[in-house]
Amino acid sequence: MGAPVAKLETVVIVRPLKVLAAFLGVSSLLGLIICGLSTSWITIQKCYFGLFNRCFIVNSTVPESAEEYSCRYHDPKAWLQAVGALTIICFVVTFIGVICICVAMALKNPERRRKLYRVATYFYLLGVVCILVAAIVFPSMFLQEINERGRDYWKFGWAYGIAWGVTIFLFGGAVFLLFDSNSEEVYYSEKTYVDVE
Repeated sequence: MGAPVAKLETVVIVRPLKVLAAFLGVSSLLGLIICGLSTSWITIQKCYFGLFNRCFIVNSTVPESAEEYSCRYHDPKAWLQAVGALTIICFVVTFIGVICICVAMALKNPERRRKLYRVATYFYLLGVVCILVAAIVFPSMFLQEINERGRDYWKFGWAYGIAWGVTIFLFGGAVFLLFDSNSEEVYYSEKTYVDVE
């Protein structure tokens, strides 16, 4: 009969705030896809304007359920292209941030994990800046053009609200990544094995 042998096992415990930060990043990616492809950032008298397209009613004499819409790309304007580019950049850096978090959760080396969490935090904050600038520039420049044309009635669409939701989610994810950034996420346990021969 052999002597008992003690072995040290390393068990990695991922903090729930890190998982929540990854979830907020994935939710932000979905929100960016929805608001980027939508034509409902601003509505003006049954005309719907998005980042890349604008849609308007072709035949307004039919009931609302049977209305037909015609959609076209926006005229090339520098501010519109910049807002679209900022939204795409936000999507890319958020995607990289989510990948960094997922890789960090799979690693066992605590120092590399900490570095990847920090990198993901920087990517999230860069995404916040990009979508924040896009959410401020789009309506201000758009409304400046509308006022020059003499149109008064307008309202924000639901996709614009999603853009602000993405901003909040990304900022929340960055804050969650900063919480407990210096705490140890590795748990060591010792188990005794008896060698039976």
